[in-house]
Amino acid sequence: VMEGLYVLPTSIERLSCFTLVMASFRVQCILAVLPAVTALAGLGPVGPPGGDGGLYKPGWNGEARTPPLGWRSWNAFGNRITQDLMMTEIDAIVAKNWTVDGKKVSLFDVGYASVGIDEGWEGCGDGVNGTQHYVNGTPAVNPKFPDMQALVEYGHSKGLKMGFYQNGCACGERVEKMINYEGDIKYLNSNGFDAVKLDGCGKQRNLTLYAQLMKATGKNYSIENCHWGDCTQSDDSSCPTLEWCPFNWYRSSGDINSKEQSWMSNLQTTIRFQTPDCKDPNSVSRPSCWAYPDMLEVGRVQGSLEWNRAHFGAWCIVSAPLILGLDLYSPSLPSIIPIITNKEALAVNQAWEGHPGTLISQFSPPAPAPAPGALQYITVKPCVSGTLGQDEWKYVSSSGAIQYKDLCVDVTDPKTAKLATCSGSSAQKFSYDATSGVMKNADKCLDIWDWTGPQVDLYGCNGGTNQLFDVSNNIKDRAGSTTKCFTASATPPAPPSNANVVQLWAKPQPSAGMAVLIINNSGNSTSVTVDTKRQLNMTGESNIRSIWDRADAGATQGGTFKITVSSMDSAFLLLSPHAGTDQSS
Repeated sequence: VMEGLYVLPTSIERLSCFTLVMASFRVQCILAVLPAVTALAGLGPVGPPGGDGGLYKPGWNGEARTPPLGWRSWNAFGNRITQDLMMTEIDAIVAKNWTVDGKKVSLFDVGYASVGIDEGWEGCGDGVNGTQHYVNGTPAVNPKFPDMQALVEYGHSKGLKMGFYQNGCACGERVEKMINYEGDIKYLNSNGFDAVKLDGCGKQRNLTLYAQLMKATGKNYSIENCHWGDCTQSDDSSCPTLEWCPFNWYRSSGDINSKEQSWMSNLQTTIRFQTPDCKDPNSVSRPSCWAYPDMLEVGRVQGSLEWNRAHFGAWCIVSAPLILGLDLYSPSLPSIIPIITNKEALAVNQAWEGHPGTLISQFSPPAPAPAPGALQYITVKPCVSGTLGQDEWKYVSSSGAIQYKDLCVDVTDPKTAKLATCSGSSAQKFSYDATSGVMKNADKCLDIWDWTGPQVDLYGCNGGTNQLFDVSNNIKDRAGSTTKCFTASATPPAPPSNANVVQLWAKPQPSAGMAVLIINNSGNSTSVTVDTKRQLNMTGESNIRSIWDRADAGATQGGTFKITVSSMDSAFLLLSPHAGTDQSS
């Protein structure tokens, strides 16, 4: 390729030739062959998706025919990763430390066959003009990763596929450049990576262009679109069509976290990519183009083991990629091994019978009535002078108590801070730094749930404005124009969206079977009746198997069955029609 002449791969849809006066005043012509993008100064997604003539339909590169399984670093480590750390996680995923069905196996043996490097490898500011790319377009690498190719080869030596991460958030690049697209893929290819996660923070957001460049290398890559579920009419869209999917799985949601309701909220974002009828083959989520509500938080979710298990079942029932997110040396890993290695659950996830699975129905069981009387709950509301419950708050440094009048903030239940009679217990002792604004109980911080509330909880300290407070007769956060105040109340704060709801999800399985997941996101055990004909379009009777128990659980009667699901738990079932039953209608 001549100096200054950049020719993108085949599939020419548009030629753009313009002059660029270089620092030396030489004039060069840059040819850019892009399906839906103009070159350099005008570079950017202009769409609409599908303007590539159908070259990037689902399945175009043959990758991710079933939902991928693996591990990625972000949830456990954020950007605090190093080459050495990644190598130890590689060792962990292939270590035969677990007994499954009487055999010593590794997570790799079960199917978790990839390891992904996430944010933290970039050499922010080390590139040209303080960017993250050198003048030739290749990315600058943090010294924490002295030999990226050796890391990839180490993963390959263990039989793993190795995933990368590009267009990230750490460096905040703000100028879109053709040469950076090219440099990203050159680096991906030269180091031998097998997969890549393309984030939406930097300016290289054209997913069709990235796909073209990868295709031109002659190697197929498994591609994750991490554009947070934002649907646009351009090639940066997180939302594919039946004619355009230049990636293999795509974020349907914002980032997941370990809070109790985060995974449940993210799950709902997959619904728009699923047809409501499990016999309708036109769901956008399909082989090689999977809707993805983010990495798994199993083993990290606040709440019970059963609630972590429900999270895993939810990703299985909607055919989501199963990308583990906890430290593979975490003390919580042994407790979730029976969940993440459950072969029957994994089989539901991997099966394809024409539909990815979807929400069938939901209802809200009656909530217990709140105890009336004295102000005993904490909610957050906009700070308004004179609002009942917002004044007469204080921090008592001698006891570590946060008080409203003569009551103390109590985090016995870390999910919902309450007011209680002051007892001096550890659940009522906080440190408070008026300069930083942090209120800590042991190693956790008081936190306004999801920045908006209405409840106050105890959460890992992260420096967010929803964890920074000023105390002056009231307690208010440091969120600027949206400042909120602690407010004492006689009634509990309204639950988050999707709380106090029971949902029925289903996914077709081989031999006309149907997997069913019932999620009880309410405060009470709830009885659920499922009508398999009306709700699941099945005929005749079916045998019922409990996937969590891996045991038979009876059969339908009159095409229905009834099951009780405990609070914050799930029932995961496989319905298998009796022999000779016709399910074709």
